[in-house]
Amino acid sequence: MLPDDDPVVIPSWSIEELAAVNRLTDSAYRDLARVATTTAAGVVARLAIVSAYLMLNAEARAEALRRIDGDASDWVDVEAAVQLSLARRL
Repeated sequence: MLPDDDPVVIPSWSIEELAAVNRLTDSAYRDLARVATTTAAGVVARLAIVSAYLMLNAEARAEALRRIDGDASDWVDVEAAVQLSLARRL
């Protein structure tokens, strides 16, 4: 639901940063791709508790969620990838 030109940026440690920490070893990066399939109602229920939607007044929030529910197909694929930066403590 986010525009492609405005991705959510979540800071993470790079492999180089992990490797530079003296008390860490075996640093690795894992990209765990996952797609979850859910109903449109399930997507709307999840979005209803997202802080960006909660910042809207009740009427605007209800309208936004109604429009999303109306535009979504019955079943929706939700990208649920997890990116992990791992390291073992010495």
